[in-house]
Amino acid sequence: MKNYVNLKLTVLAFVMAVFTIQLSGQGPGMGPGRQMSEEDIKERIEDLSDTLKLSEEQHGKILEYELEFYNKRQVERQKFAGDREAMRAAMMEAREERDKKYAEVLTKVQMEKFKEIQEQRRSQMRRLYQENNSGSDDERPARGRGRN
Repeated sequence: MKNYVNLKLTVLAFVMAVFTIQLSGQGPGMGPGRQMSEEDIKERIEDLSDTLKLSEEQHGKILEYELEFYNKRQVERQKFAGDREAMRAAMMEAREERDKKYAEVLTKVQMEKFKEIQEQRRSQMRRLYQENNSGSDDERPARGRGRN
């Protein structure tokens, strides 16, 4: 009897460990819609710098602009919490402002490549969004306020 109880506890502990590992891999920072950190921004600019062959000066300015854009987004998330349309409009305005600054720093060829990269990222995000929101309303669990 004692061995049976120990076996049940061992199996239960194993199952809980497996679920804990799976859930920790799906926490914030995974998948579309996650918020980026300043470290993510720096890594992305490193990749962009390699792709666009940026000079040291260009790299520094682009990083500065991107961190400025990141900080504006953080403020706007707080300011427009719950008002998606107002937040979207503010984000688009900030993105246009950032892109104008990029155009002052990048060459024409670099700017064209940057726009291509941005469009690829948008397409990928749209595709991920559609994959995550596919199925009928009956099949999907309700998420967030006001969704059924």
